[in-house]
This record gives sequence, structure tokens and C-alpha cells, in this order.
Amino acid sequence: MARDILALDLPAVEVIVCGPRPDGLPDDPRIRRIDLEQPEPRGWITRKKNLLAAAAQYENLCLLHDRYVVTPEWADALKGYGPCYSFVTFPHVYYAGAEQRFPQRYPDYQVLAQKHGLDLARQSHVYDTNDILHPDYDDFSETSYCCGGLYITRKTLWQRVPQEEGLFHCEFEDVSFGLECQLRGIPHRVNSLVTAESATAHPMLLVRKHTLRAGEAPALVQLHIGTEQQALSAASPWMSRPVMSTDRASYYARVRDRFNAMPGLAPEERLPLALVEQSQKLSDFWGGIATHVAGLPFTTRDRIAELTYFLSDTIFRFGTPQIQTWIREHERAAARSNPLAGFSTVVGWGTGSAFRTAHRYLGRELAFVVDSDAAKWGTTIDGVEVRGPAALRDLDSAHSAVVVFSCYFDAIRTAAVAEGAAHVLPATAACVKLPFRPLLNFVGYFTEVERYYPNLFVESVSEAAA
Repeated sequence: MARDILALDLPAVEVIVCGPRPDGLPDDPRIRRIDLEQPEPRGWITRKKNLLAAAAQYENLCLLHDRYVVTPEWADALKGYGPCYSFVTFPHVYYAGAEQRFPQRYPDYQVLAQKHGLDLARQSHVYDTNDILHPDYDDFSETSYCCGGLYITRKTLWQRVPQEEGLFHCEFEDVSFGLECQLRGIPHRVNSLVTAESATAHPMLLVRKHTLRAGEAPALVQLHIGTEQQALSAASPWMSRPVMSTDRASYYARVRDRFNAMPGLAPEERLPLALVEQSQKLSDFWGGIATHVAGLPFTTRDRIAELTYFLSDTIFRFGTPQIQTWIREHERAAARSNPLAGFSTVVGWGTGSAFRTAHRYLGRELAFVVDSDAAKWGTTIDGVEVRGPAALRDLDSAHSAVVVFSCYFDAIRTAAVAEGAAHVLPATAACVKLPFRPLLNFVGYFTEVERYYPNLFVESVSEAAA
């Protein structure tokens, strides 16, 4: 990357690296390296960016992570945009597939759909992940902001609004930074004259994203892949670049070792080796972990926190606000009574991955499950008959409950009420065997990822030899 930056057709260029010296870094006087005063395991990304801005000798400043593919077109885009800008970024894309034919939007320009007021959000630095959405590049909002992977700005502007060094990596530091800039009349925008390619996939945005378009309601978890990739995935197991950077056995062993390292686990509470040896699919592996956890007493705050730290270490580095939300939700779930106890009939709605992973935790047999796809009516899934929405009309609405196994709860509740249902609740609120909701969500997510990315892991040494 450093060589590509130095080769850009710009009047003057320098490269400053903050952190350990990367392998293969050229020996060039235009390259400098700085670092934190002392190691910080939480990822002190805000401090690093402030240090880089302070060390830069030129007014035009580009702060970026080392995952981008820098091309000569970057210089053309900078010149074409012109000298009048505040904070901008490029559109980011990850190209999936062996031939890199399937563009996936990487977090680049986002918006906070804040419901509780910006002043409160700015003071607390606590946001809901579901409120972080992807707007169109030419759209603007007072809560829109550039993601921290790539900033283009002025040194004087950065030093006027430095990043809050009390926040660490994945603590919504980019959201807070964007709001502070907007408060001072310094907007965040997009230079769409070039697209920056990320060499790595975002682990939580492989198949779906949250979008917000002007004049429309937020669209949660919109399908993120194109029709061509869907068709290829359905027709044959096409080869793609591996999603994981490790082989299957090593990944499973690492996750198992991390789980079993949680303090206070009794020997019988540890993940068995059989789970690693028997699981072929990623969803099977995490489904086994979810089932195992559901049988353990993760009810105290300390134990719930350890479970969230385990997920943050093995799936994605989730921010402190997200972890605190999970802890609170699980504590409340442990304290509530059986929400389905008063109903003589319980039916489900939705037959996707959420149903397959969560219906076993209801503690009740389902009379049937509803699906809007007429092709599924009359079939069975996990031993439960599938019917159409009109089947709800035959129920005693006062003594029947509809459990929704889908992220589109609001829309489905409206449809169920239109068919006469009086009691509709999400599966996460109906489970009585106390599954850990984030684990169920991840099982559903990995199930969907496997539909479109058949090549999840790199080959192991033994597989390559075979």
C-alpha cells in the first residue's frame, strides 16, 4: 500500500504509519513510523488518528486503514472533487467471488437514525446498532458521517475537532466524531469519483445491510447481494474467496478454547470436543454452541458479560454499548415469567433460519407455522405443518398467540392482526429456555452466509495435500 500511495500523481506525498512496522515497508525518506506511547489492547484508534494528524506535514490529510487497494485513480478523484471539502470518504466495496464479480458495499458513509435526540446521544455515546444505516451517497442528514476506515480532510479541521480519545475501537467513535463535526457545521460527504476496494470482507455485512433512503422508512437487513450471485449460488457451488482467513479445524479449535477459557466454568460446562469434530457447517457449529449455552446457568451479570466477551473475541469486536445492551436484555429475559403460559394455542410465523434455530426454545408445541410463500403451504418443517396467513382466522384469538420468527416483526405483526390475531410477539420475547439471543441471531446469520458463500474457510494442510 505504501508504494502505491507514494506513486500517486500528486504534488507531494508522505506516508506515516502508526503502529508496528509492516512487513515489506519500503525504505524511503517519505515514509515515517510513529506509535502509541504504550501498548493499548483495547485498540486506541482515536489516539492513533489524532497522532497521525498532528505528525502530518501537509494540510491535505488522508487517514486510512491498511486494508484498501490504492490505485492511480485515487489521485484523479481527489483532483476532480476539488479543493473545497471538509470531511469526505470514497464509496467502499468488497468484491466477492474468485473472479471478484460481486460487489458488496462496505461500511463507508452511514447515518444515525436517532430517536431520542442528538444532545443525549452526543453526551452518552450510546447508540443502537439497528439505528446505524447506509444512506445513498448523494443523500445528506445532520446525523450522517464517514466511517473511520478512510477519512479525507484538512489537518487544521481535524485538529479543530479531534476524535474523542476516551473511546476505543468499535465503541461508535466514528458516530460520535461525525456528530461533533456536524454540530460545528463541518459536514461529512462522499467523493464518488472513485470506489475504494477493501481487500477484506466485513464479517457482519456479507449478505445483508441496513439502509435509509430519503423520504422512506428505514429498511432493516436488506439483502446485500446481487441476483447474479444468488443464481450462481443456487445452481452450483461456485468457488469464492474464503470468507475466513483460517481453515475450519483451526477456527473451531480456537473458538472452543476461547469458550472453555471463561472463568468459573465447571468441567461439565465446557464445550465438548465432539462439537468440533462433528460440525461441518459453520451454522451447525454455532448452533451447537447456542444449544450448549441454553443448558447452562448464564444468569448472573458476570457470567452474561463473560459470554458477550467470548462473542466479541471470536465473531466481531463489538463495542461496549452493544455488549451492555446484550447483558441488560439477557438479565431481563431471565427474570420474566413464561409469556406463553396463558395461551391454549401457539402458532409461529416464518420458516427461515430464525425458526429453525429458535422454535425449540419456546417450551411449547406449535399448532402450525405460517409462511407467506404459497409454495410451502402443506409442507412440514421440523415436524411442524406450514400454512398460509388465512389459517389464523380459524383460531380463538383471545386464547392464541402468534410467535414471529423473523427480523421483520413490525410488518408481520400488522399482517397477523389483519388476519384476526390479537397477541403477536417476537420469538426473542417468547423463549422460556433462556437462549442467548445474540447467539441465535448469529446462527441465523451464518446459515444465510453459507447459502451464498460455499467456500468459507481456507484449505488446511491435509486438505491441500489430498
